[in-house]
Amino acid sequence: MKYILDFDRTLFDTNAFKAQVAKDNKTDTLLTPAIWQEYSAQDFLYDDVLPWLPRKSRESLVILTAMSPGAGPQACEFQKAKLASSGLADFVSKVIFMVGDKGKYVSDIAALQPACFIDDVLPHHQSVQKYTPHVTSLLMDRAVEATARKPVDSNIHLVRNLAEVDAIMGAI
Repeated sequence: MKYILDFDRTLFDTNAFKAQVAKDNKTDTLLTPAIWQEYSAQDFLYDDVLPWLPRKSRESLVILTAMSPGAGPQACEFQKAKLASSGLADFVSKVIFMVGDKGKYVSDIAALQPACFIDDVLPHHQSVQKYTPHVTSLLMDRAVEATARKPVDSNIHLVRNLAEVDAIMGAI
């Protein structure tokens, strides 16, 4: 089983990080790689990330993270520095930085092997289903309440944590 993981809002609590930067009045350096000299991305990982990753084989884990060049001239380097600061590269076989749609990237990673794609952006899941319908799509929404959750469609499952990822993947 290959686990293809998004980073922001899936493994990394982007909202908590931005709130801390705002609280510290450092928003002028928010999207610069220099911010990671003052903060550790590992401090903003969701609580279930570091216990979950070592339970999977390193070869089965890939981080596929989007960069947003439109966010400013240093945005791509910011994303690379953030991943380096997280320390997660030690747990995964590969970190892929990409721009645009994730479907083709997932297709290249998953080929015909069993895989799941975990991301918080619905259009990425729709793209993945277009390119690789055999991949299980798990839409991560860490904020949604259990009572408000409903299936997105028959091929895209809603999860709010990594334990739910294991429950779904164990049932498939």
